[in-house]
Amino acid sequence: NGVIITQNIFRKNFPGITVNIQKGENSVVKPEKGEICEQFTAYYLNPEKTADEDFNVDYISNSNLNNNEPLLNRKEMIKLNSVSQKIENQMNRYWKKNRLNPVDIEFKIVGEKTDLYIKQVRPFND
Repeated sequence: NGVIITQNIFRKNFPGITVNIQKGENSVVKPEKGEICEQFTAYYLNPEKTADEDFNVDYISNSNLNNNEPLLNRKEMIKLNSVSQKIENQMNRYWKKNRLNPVDIEFKIVGEKTDLYIKQVRPFND
């Protein structure tokens, strides 16, 4: 389970997405007492270049339900970043916005093939 904000909410003047994710069916929005979600920002060091080696992740916290190990590998994070940027672009076209406004995306990653499912997308109001 996870939530993506297509904005770096910790450093407003820097690019990136902010991801909050938890293992299994456990809630990200209302975690049980004592549960800590994984939270990170992901971004390309140079937004004009999207080479995998330029992709960076800053962890804020790790999930204590996964022995404080990352829930996603680098390839999965790059895919999540790419998909979220495409969704943001499409939704802003749909909403007829003249500039990119961040979106709030609820997602789920399922199975051995780590299939990504988008559950909901809405405008992000900070």
